[in-house]
Amino acid sequence: MKKFFVFALALTAAATAGAQTKAKKKNIVIKGQVQFLNPEKYAANNKVWIGFRDGREYKAIDSVVVKEDGKWQFTVDASRPRFYDLEILKWDRITVWGDADATINCRGYDTAKMKIKNNPYIFIEGSADNQFLNLLNHIVYRDYQTMIAVSKEMYYAGKSTDTTGALI
Repeated sequence: MKKFFVFALALTAAATAGAQTKAKKKNIVIKGQVQFLNPEKYAANNKVWIGFRDGREYKAIDSVVVKEDGKWQFTVDASRPRFYDLEILKWDRITVWGDADATINCRGYDTAKMKIKNNPYIFIEGSADNQFLNLLNHIVYRDYQTMIAVSKEMYYAGKSTDTTGALI
């Protein structure tokens, strides 16, 4: 009886190990919409590029042309979830955790008269892990906005000739 139990346990362990090595292929959809496409002279950049980092090396996976209505979509293998880096129209960049479908809507082309590379906050609709990335991205965004505001104040304070507020 003891030998049968050991044999059954070994057989179960072998079957479990075999099942784990055959991971089910799982595809997810990462899609989005861009509010403003590039003007005609930059129309070649009306694409979204997707890739991932393997250590320090960036590995490009694919790119898609953004449709006239601003929509785009990728289907990627998520058998082993990982971070995917997306570059949208060469204006916006976002990292997504690829464990479930995700939707990313962003501004796209910078319509401001004065162009300053100041990435806007981009929200990712998707899994709880992507909600955590949203929180981190928002903190970084707010810190960057604060840095810009402080730098602007320092710049104008340096140009000021008013000495009434000067430190002694």
